Formats: sequence, C-alpha cells, structure tokens
Amino acid sequence: FHWDFGDCSESDLNPVDKIFDGPSGTVTINVTATNEYGCTSIWPYNVTVATNSLNGFISHLPSSPCEGENVTLTYNNISGTPTNFKWYKETEYLSSSLVNTKVINYAGGYWAYVSDVYGCEFAAAVHPVNYVEVPEGKISGKQDQCINVAYTLDGGAPVDVLGGSHHEWIRDGVLISSFGNSVTELFTAPGVHTYYLITVVPNPGSGFCRDTSDAFVVTVHGAAAPPLIS
Repeated sequence: FHWDFGDCSESDLNPVDKIFDGPSGTVTINVTATNEYGCTSIWPYNVTVATNSLNGFISHLPSSPCEGENVTLTYNNISGTPTNFKWYKETEYLSSSLVNTKVINYAGGYWAYVSDVYGCEFAAAVHPVNYVEVPEGKISGKQDQCINVAYTLDGGAPVDVLGGSHHEWIRDGVLISSFGNSVTELFTAPGVHTYYLITVVPNPGSGFCRDTSDAFVVTVHGAAAPPLIS
C-alpha cells in the first residue's frame, strides 16, 4: 500500500499513523494498492481533521470535606466538546466514563484525561483534594465499677478548645457532657452503661467534622453481700 495524505507527505507503511498539522476540515487521502502482478488501484478516502480545542479544569465539592465523606470531582469544560473522561489519582488510573464527574473518598491529587469524537486529547492539571482530619478518640478507664463510688473515664489527648474543638460524651444514647476531656460518673444502682466519645473539630468550609470512638461498656456492680457470721 502507498498512502498519499494530500499535504506533500506519503508513506508505504500499513497500518500507518498520521498527524495532520491543519487546517481543520475534510482531507482526501489516496491509497494505492498494488498486487503481486504490479496491477494497481487507487482508493480515495475522506477524513475529518479537527483542531484540538479541548481545555478545562478540575474542581470538587464539598470544598472542605470531612474524613470519610464522599467528594464529587467535576471536569469543568472551557472549550471543545469532550465525550470521554479517564480519571487518575496521581499516576493511578481509576476509571473511564462518559460523564464529567467522579466520586472519590480519599485525599490526593486528581486529574482527568479527556478526548472528543475526533480523537483529540487533553490532560487537565492535577487538582488537590484534602480532607479535614479529626483526632481519633479512645476511651480509657476501668470497665468494672461499684455502686456509690465515683469513677472517671478519660478521652485521651485534649483537643484545641480555644480553636473551636471539643469532646462530646454519650452515655446510653444521651449526651451527658460537652467540651470535657474526661467524664466522672456515680451510680446508686447496678447496671450496664455504654459510652461513646465524639471528637468535634471546626471545618474551615462550614460547620464541624466528627469522629466517634468505639463503644466502651462499663458494668456497675452492687455492693458485696454481707458475710454470714456464726
């Protein structure tokens, strides 16, 4: 085969790759086929040459997500008509889609490689996604207690109260204390009580981000039975 691309360039490769410098429009390529006897035939083939005008950028919402929250990435089109979107996290390929959005839930640098119906391609700049980190709360203390004896549970390292952070103590589904790094309780009857510690930090975007500790169960035991004296 002999390829005549109509722009003073030719090739005898098959298959062949060709990059057109422009201008955009319809270009007629003539392909000459020659058989083993030297007989030839010429076949014209029209291709559409398009100018690569693809351009855009990545954004995300919510703009200041809490840890574990889903974030929607969006490819914002500036020019061109992208029809396919390949999403990446740094150098890791994530997925390909026909829509301009992608849901993620990890911090990192994200970008998209887009293309249109003509095969034109564009790589959007890396867009950073950062999450608001919340210190992990962990309750410590004795899990076996006695009636009529006060006991204290500790929530670990104190949070930055002046910066707007605080702890919330939940016992048996009810908020019993806010802002304290520890809680002191006393029960006059035996029972089993389940505690959770919620760490709350301000979200620079708006509101607060929260982290809930594992459950901490305290069993309050009754007084010792009186001895049998004889």
